[in-house]
Amino acid sequence: MKPDVREALWFRKLYRSVLGLEPSTPLDPTVLNEDNKGALEWCYNPKQHSKSKHIDISLQSIRERCVKPMQDIAVRYCPTAGMLADILTKQVALRPFQYLTGRIFYRTPKTD
Repeated sequence: MKPDVREALWFRKLYRSVLGLEPSTPLDPTVLNEDNKGALEWCYNPKQHSKSKHIDISLQSIRERCVKPMQDIAVRYCPTAGMLADILTKQVALRPFQYLTGRIFYRTPKTD
């Protein structure tokens, strides 16, 4: 999730510079879809657990970006079956491939 957040923040900065917005101008949070419920819970739950004390300090900034008042990033749960990027990064069977490409190109998949 760390590279995704870094890229989203870079795009936010680019968006502001293209539109000529001030850095203090509020924008809606950038939504990231995550299929890992543990990562999602970690972003929004500030409690420290025995298993989370060894998380890299650079990942702590992700948590800070997800909660108010900063809230540049909003992490939303998306089931694994609905992840559009899977067709680009994994081997996918024919039916899920047709479903996901249909969602990308806004068409309904054909039924046999």
